[in-house]
Amino acid sequence: MINSITAIILTLNEEKHIERCIKSLDGIVERVCVIDSFSTDNTVELAKALGAEVLQTQWKGHAAQFQWGMDSVSVTSDWTLRIDADEYLDGNLRSVLQGDWAQKQINGYYLRRKIVFLGRPITHGFFYPLKIMRLWRTGQGRMEQRWMDEHIVLDDPCTATLEGGDLVDDNLNDLSWWVEKHNGYASLEVASRVEAQQGISTAVENLSGPAARERWLKEKVYTRQATARMLRDFFALSEVQYRLMKEAARPTYEKLFSVESAYSDLEVALETAVFSHQNGTPKSRNKL
Repeated sequence: MINSITAIILTLNEEKHIERCIKSLDGIVERVCVIDSFSTDNTVELAKALGAEVLQTQWKGHAAQFQWGMDSVSVTSDWTLRIDADEYLDGNLRSVLQGDWAQKQINGYYLRRKIVFLGRPITHGFFYPLKIMRLWRTGQGRMEQRWMDEHIVLDDPCTATLEGGDLVDDNLNDLSWWVEKHNGYASLEVASRVEAQQGISTAVENLSGPAARERWLKEKVYTRQATARMLRDFFALSEVQYRLMKEAARPTYEKLFSVESAYSDLEVALETAVFSHQNGTPKSRNKL
């Protein structure tokens, strides 16, 4: 390979995704290292069958887990790649990485991430392309230690975006899983903010590029301006909300008149009961 790469993947019960992820790395990386948190499904067996090295350790949180992985696998390749189990390299990005893509003065590359929600890519609400630091020269990067929104920090950042293809984030779980996941993320975000404000951890590391701008906006704008936060959430979720409302619209309209009729019947029954209780005589009213 022109530029050797080691991929590090964190897993816990990822049998739905791990084969797709590892297969997308075939011919691109020289090593696949899976850091597993004692999965109870077939994640480990599937990863090993595809040639991955598997190390297991108890879950420590995303940041601590990934740093433990980097420290434990003894990366010797030119570059290190961070990729999640539910992500994969699309065909175009594979083609780019098979060529001579590395520039001598660059020590870290942002990949263009495309998020797919319930089978459909999210292309609005500032979601695409989401540029994220995932590929760096071995020895140049470390994981900042935060409960949430952790990024790779480069010792001497000189970065660029690797154009021409996408890192696809396509989780195959259902909507309930998504809701539970983001509820958990919200709690972790609160923990990160509280620790940062109390000086327990550093809120702003030596981030660069999109990550630095995102952190600055989050800490200097979003947390202080409720309106800005509402606008961010609105735009970020607009396409998801539209899809869900569109799918729900038909059954809602079909039930509308039957619900309205039932409500009217209930209203009549309540009025009749109240009148009878107050006057001791029955009363009836025709529905309008």
